[in-house]
Amino acid sequence: MSLDLRTPIGLAKSTLLHRLRVLGVPWGQSIGAGKSRGTFREKWVLAWEPEFAINLVENLAYGSTLEQAANNKVIEALAHETQLPQLADCVLSTLESQLSNALAHGIQRLSQVAAQTNDVNGLLKAIPSLIDIHRYGTARTLPMDEIAVIIERLAAQAAIALPYAAHGIDAEEAAALSQLLLKAHRAFDLFDLSDDLRCNWWSAIWQLIEHSSSHKQLVGCCAYLWYADSRFKDDELKHLFGKNLSAAIPVQSAAYFFEGFFGEAAQVLRYEKSLLAIVNQWIQQLEEDKFIECLPLFRRVFMNLDALERQSLLHALINKKQQGQEYRMLTHILPVWSQQMQQVGALFTEETV
Repeated sequence: MSLDLRTPIGLAKSTLLHRLRVLGVPWGQSIGAGKSRGTFREKWVLAWEPEFAINLVENLAYGSTLEQAANNKVIEALAHETQLPQLADCVLSTLESQLSNALAHGIQRLSQVAAQTNDVNGLLKAIPSLIDIHRYGTARTLPMDEIAVIIERLAAQAAIALPYAAHGIDAEEAAALSQLLLKAHRAFDLFDLSDDLRCNWWSAIWQLIEHSSSHKQLVGCCAYLWYADSRFKDDELKHLFGKNLSAAIPVQSAAYFFEGFFGEAAQVLRYEKSLLAIVNQWIQQLEEDKFIECLPLFRRVFMNLDALERQSLLHALINKKQQGQEYRMLTHILPVWSQQMQQVGALFTEETV
């Protein structure tokens, strides 16, 4: 069932389904906006289960109408929630369900928790949800000024905390923080941050790039954001790559930087010939055991390229000239190619050949 929230009947149906979900009666399952790219459409799959009738009776403890029961149930949940991301999701739920009382409590609770938190992961995780709420509010015709203020507060706090959060963390924590950072950054593109806040955000990203104790995966991630916004001057990017992929850098650290930068943009190597040369030189100087250790990383990075992009990158490598020498295919090794491919495949599947 497709609903247009710009029509009274569409909005009423959506509100009903969302309120039922708040009460633990998932009669409808939301599957997004379908082919629409706006915030004015929803698509649902409906399936009634007999136990839903019992669930509705149980919710009479919260109120005699759907609106009253849903409001009271959400307000109760808000009072016990202390995590920003969960609070943001809860506020979004109140917005979708047109629960004005719970929405007011949710915004107040968000403001309280936001003022007290210093957890950069929680801040970054909450920002995309809140920006979704702010955008979604335009479809629900509700005032979102309070949400905008909270978003700006979280952005300011995240900009202060981010450079310090990249120090003294392990690879798993760095990977998680990188993903949260990317999502928050993309969300900011959909929100009208003030010039000062946007400047502070970019300043935090640059501090993370420059600080020697920042985890290299985060350095690579932030370097990609800086590159994507065309902020590098002259040979700054080439110098950064030379510094982080040099032979003097431990292989694992260089690999983290490589994954951080190219994890979202392996196609950059097709166009940036200077970066391709640096990466190619770094890979060539790896010892065999270190190269094998990096194979899963290379696979994660390059698996995002489609067949044509991989072919284009391969041609760029094969046809590349460096120091008067040209890379060429060695036809005399073709008979052992099949065996080599089996061995590489075994590394990826953890089999033995």
